[in-house]
Amino acid sequence: MTSRTEPMKDEVFDFIRKSEQSVLDLGRKWADAVADVVPVDTPVVRDMTKDVFDFLQEMLKLQREFAHRMVEETRQFVDTTKETRHRAPRATRPKAAGRPARRTTTAKATHKAA
Repeated sequence: MTSRTEPMKDEVFDFIRKSEQSVLDLGRKWADAVADVVPVDTPVVRDMTKDVFDFLQEMLKLQREFAHRMVEETRQFVDTTKETRHRAPRATRPKAAGRPARRTTTAKATHKAA
């Protein structure tokens, strides 16, 4: 039996794979652009490599925060939907037979002693 979340997992993994492929393509373009200018064994390349991984680490951190926010907001939405869907209608009190209706305003009687 497959989980109900399998289609969502597949979409997320597909998105991640496409994101990674885009980053790799960008890395190849970057390498092609600097290959003729910068030799591979220089501090500049090592620094640039560090910068790329720092960037990717920050991007992963942002993706993680986004995923946590998405899960939390989805959970809140589902909880709210469940409460609304399963809330029983308010029961109304049946009126007792022969009982006079309540007055909403009271009239003050004024009696003058004679």
